[in-house]
Amino acid sequence: LSMSCFFCRIAEGEGEPRRNDRQRELRWVPKASLAELEWMPADVELVEVIARLGEREQEEALVRRRAAVRKSMQGNKRRDTKPELLVRRRLRAAGLTGYRLDWAKAPGRPDIAFPGRKVAIFVNGCYWHRCPNCNPSMPSKNVEFWEAKFRRNVERDKRALAELDDLGWTAITVWECELKRDAIDATMERVIETVRAAGAGTAQPKPSGEEHGEPSEEEHGEPSDNE
Repeated sequence: LSMSCFFCRIAEGEGEPRRNDRQRELRWVPKASLAELEWMPADVELVEVIARLGEREQEEALVRRRAAVRKSMQGNKRRDTKPELLVRRRLRAAGLTGYRLDWAKAPGRPDIAFPGRKVAIFVNGCYWHRCPNCNPSMPSKNVEFWEAKFRRNVERDKRALAELDDLGWTAITVWECELKRDAIDATMERVIETVRAAGAGTAQPKPSGEEHGEPSEEEHGEPSDNE
């Protein structure tokens, strides 16, 4: 769901709102009463801004808010995140290629999948997936909403791991905090050993292209601070 805001003036008459069949209720609400209504968590901050400001300030604040949301959403990448690139770089250095990225054919859509070895690797951000190691913080506002959202994320991850296990796959979870400079060596040693053990005695497909584990231009360059 999303909320669109429009700043309008009534040209003439009282401008009574007209409800259609899809709306349970439609009415004018004084700006001072906005905070008394129940809003979607994502809209609360914007509504608070509107309630405090005048018309011109409202328009300027709305433009800034939309720009901030757009920038934030553009920064949330589905694949090729910095932690994923770190893991893939170490896998290639260990001679483990032939993997698929963001593979939709396996439960949970693993970030890195070795179909021939039946190994799925999930590189999880600690905040959104609720890392059990570093105990990430909880938002101070709309706590009930965020608790429910995070709980769904965790439950979805558990279902994916269970489904992979039922199919005979080996699932590996790598947490973002495990890729910091002081932990990445031990983490990747564990991952590499697990991948190799799962593929022992299994003929592996020959890689051909970045999707199959070959380095891309994006993955070259100076070592990350997390390495």
